[in-house]
Amino acid sequence: MKKIILCSMLVLVLLLSACTSRINVYINEVAATNENNVADSDGDYEDWFELYNAGSKRINLADYYLSDDEDEPLKWRFPEVDFAPGEFLIVWASGKDRTQGELHTNFSLKQEGEPLILSGPQGNVVDSVKPVTSRPGKSFGRNPDGGKEWHHLSEPSPGASNRGSGGTELIYTEAGLGAITKIAVILVIVFIPLFVLFWRKTRR
Repeated sequence: MKKIILCSMLVLVLLLSACTSRINVYINEVAATNENNVADSDGDYEDWFELYNAGSKRINLADYYLSDDEDEPLKWRFPEVDFAPGEFLIVWASGKDRTQGELHTNFSLKQEGEPLILSGPQGNVVDSVKPVTSRPGKSFGRNPDGGKEWHHLSEPSPGASNRGSGGTELIYTEAGLGAITKIAVILVIVFIPLFVLFWRKTRR
């Protein structure tokens, strides 16, 4: 009985650790039709998107990847970038492929929509965005920042919070369980069998 309890507690710790160690970096806002809201250092109005560090730790983005192709998720590799908690990072989807100074991917975004994928150093998908048709001069993003709801934003906010950006028109809500719900599910999965086992033992 003690061995079963110890093994169950070990499984619980491992599951909770896996649940709470998720990298909290999100693709937070996307503009595939940047007509006049922000220009790059060349003065060009290129496509752009924004990453947001919603976690409490600094993250080095070296060896992270971006792509607009699900069949080629490791399309563009990040250089050394120190990404602080609460920080917003603009990445230009211009096709210029630059890793010094401004970050420019080797691909651009289609107005009619295409996936956008952020992958970790092991090739695991950290975050992704569904294809969404962009509106001229506008953007779409998470509201609130790092949340599950994607809205059309009437006022693009590159490098800043999406709150107050006019995100009233909901596009879609991401599926999936939140961290607290996942923990609750894990607790139920682990402790119900233990309770049943303990009840059977005491009934004898």
